[in-house]
Amino acid sequence: NQRCRINKINFGVQLTFTNKEMSDSSFSHKKSMDLLSLELSSNSLQFSINNLDQSFNPLNPNGYWRYTQPNQELEVKDLEVYYGMLLENDKTEWFKADTLYLNDQPKSENYKVTFNCIDRFNCMELDVYGAQIKEQYTQNGITLWDLANTIFDYYWEQTKETGEYKLDECLKDIVTLNPYMEAIDIKQALQLIANAGHCVLYCDENGVITFKNAIDPKISFEDNGHVEISNLRQAFESTKLPQ
Repeated sequence: NQRCRINKINFGVQLTFTNKEMSDSSFSHKKSMDLLSLELSSNSLQFSINNLDQSFNPLNPNGYWRYTQPNQELEVKDLEVYYGMLLENDKTEWFKADTLYLNDQPKSENYKVTFNCIDRFNCMELDVYGAQIKEQYTQNGITLWDLANTIFDYYWEQTKETGEYKLDECLKDIVTLNPYMEAIDIKQALQLIANAGHCVLYCDENGVITFKNAIDPKISFEDNGHVEISNLRQAFESTKLPQ
């Protein structure tokens, strides 16, 4: 005979930044991925807007600065980061690039404020221990699939956060007899699993933490041929297109 009750409501604001507030020089998006998972993937975005009205000044009691929090999702065109290309028919084709989150409070300096964002994987901060693995696995071993799921479940339980991840089926076929590990950062623990499973570890454009097998990958592609760079051979041989 129990029912849910609301005991707290957090109010906020939604802001839309346009070209009027931003400039090309203030926008930087960097993304790197190690195909051998020897290093953690890196994904960051930084942009600045004018702060002439001091809306993001921490000293402004009525400003927007207090509404921004670490790990807050960056909402850029329907919750994600998009790039657009203007076609010959005056229509814009949009390409989804990333889903990112605020890494820290925005930094206000003079008449501008700067936002720093990272992907979901790099937002994860927690130490994991081998003792969190169920005892029966120490005798018969544990698949990398179950080991990764156990670590993710522990993280969601401890942080009360939610997130999506996708494991490669190959991790079901690899068993480790030594699942116990020293206290290490959760990102490093997941990287070890990726190494053992010959997987690339990265965040896809939807923000999903992904383990993808990197042995003999089958790559397919297609294009509709509407722009010059869609023709791969022409793009490869052209001396006019950017490298």
